[in-house]
Amino acid sequence: MAHNPGNGVQVKPAGPKETLEWLNAHAGQTIRISASDHSFSLVGRPRKVEELDACSTVVHQCEFEADGEGLSVALTLHDDTLAVHVTGGESGGESPAGAPTLSVSWSLPYSRVKLDIAKAPPPPRKKEAESPEPDHSPYELLHTRTD
Repeated sequence: MAHNPGNGVQVKPAGPKETLEWLNAHAGQTIRISASDHSFSLVGRPRKVEELDACSTVVHQCEFEADGEGLSVALTLHDDTLAVHVTGGESGGESPAGAPTLSVSWSLPYSRVKLDIAKAPPPPRKKEAESPEPDHSPYELLHTRTD
């Protein structure tokens, strides 16, 4: 697993074992999963990790709480790739009730995966000092005589 010398937190995992260790070590923290070519980026918090037996192959699946309302994310750690499945929303109209309106999957080879601690968003900007409202109307100023 290669560490970024700049902050010591960013990693490029070599495979599922290193990815699993990193996700478990940072469970509950806000992290970023991205592709080295910048084609993919996801920010959120890793939660529960489960071991699954998929046709005599053991894979790990991580529940991931993404930043964004109504998104559900599952990370599946395969031998050669990290699979990311994002669903969200509920459909209306002619689709079956409760079916997601968004369902997107990515499969990233570990050679393209980058994991790092997400930087906290900047604090909200303070509003500029507002000038106080005048206690008279501009009309009054036009019609006020000073003798």
